[in-house]
Amino acid sequence: LNPFHNKIRSLSEQATTTTVLQVEYRATTTTTTTMTIQKLWKQLFTGVSFLCLVLPPALGLEVGDQLCVQGFIMDYFCIQNVNMIDNGRITLEEPELHTVHCLADIGVCLETEYEVLVESTPMESTAYSRGYRLDEDSKNDMLELARSVGSCSTCANGYDNSMLNEGFKAVMMVTVLDLNPDDSQEAPPLVRVDNRRYSAPLGNDPCRSEFNVEEGVPLEQSTDDFQSVALTGGSLLGSTLETKINLSDPNANGQDTITVRYTVPQLSWVGVGVNPSGTGMVNGEVVIGRPVENTVLKYRMTARSGAAITEQPNQTLINTRLEQTDGKTVLTFTKLLIEPGEYTISAGSSIWVPPRPWHAGSYVGCWIGSN
Repeated sequence: LNPFHNKIRSLSEQATTTTVLQVEYRATTTTTTTMTIQKLWKQLFTGVSFLCLVLPPALGLEVGDQLCVQGFIMDYFCIQNVNMIDNGRITLEEPELHTVHCLADIGVCLETEYEVLVESTPMESTAYSRGYRLDEDSKNDMLELARSVGSCSTCANGYDNSMLNEGFKAVMMVTVLDLNPDDSQEAPPLVRVDNRRYSAPLGNDPCRSEFNVEEGVPLEQSTDDFQSVALTGGSLLGSTLETKINLSDPNANGQDTITVRYTVPQLSWVGVGVNPSGTGMVNGEVVIGRPVENTVLKYRMTARSGAAITEQPNQTLINTRLEQTDGKTVLTFTKLLIEPGEYTISAGSSIWVPPRPWHAGSYVGCWIGSN
């Protein structure tokens, strides 16, 4: 931004000097002088307008912000090289032509950091810009996702014409780790990916369809304290269930929500469910975090069997996260209190652990399984 600031400062100083001359020599001021002033101020406001238009999407973020982003995943080698090494095309112009083979197989690419390329503003010189930089764990996770849907030598299906050959694009919920304000390479903000999807088949607004949030807009963080319950029964011993009600939640378009954070002292899949009938797991609705698949989704359970667990048709959870560190698994999500075709959770009600009621005679269960 310094070149823009210098230009604006220079134009401002010129315009101020000319204006002073106009005041001091009012008797001899000509139309030419007035036109010069108008031209200078026009350049000044044009520079300011241009500055506002070309600000990158990440400007204004803060460390700790959580938001949804989508874009093409690109290795820094091809970014720095200007042209993609697999086809010679300009990286920031046609990332949709970047092959999965180059992304996931080539050593010089794999050795560099990976970034998310986002669509540029109309005033920028390239079709795409460097939006976000992935931390190392997120890079490896994104490569795993690319290999699961792509065609390449290290892909799950090897070279397969029925799989994605080029233009790997993803949508993801991320947390900002570092803004890189003094980076000489002008690196975009460093982010950690908390949840992600291959986005090509997900339509024009995958942030809304998959995570129910607006793309590129940081989620508002509530300062309200969680209500915490320490679990003591059987396999739940040492686990902690934390909840808080968010009335008129701005992250859910003003709807009421509940945020749940469930911590267990082991590395495992975890689930938190609710059942108004009080019959436990059977006929319950449950949110399950699966570390192997890296998913946090809503399910319906109709029997005590893995075959009886089915995904809910509307996956509307907000700000989902599944973390495993220091021998612990932490599942976090925010859910709408009222959703069509699903059990309603009453705002302001107490949350309990089995066999006590969550609200109005319902039953909340917490489950743990092996990885």
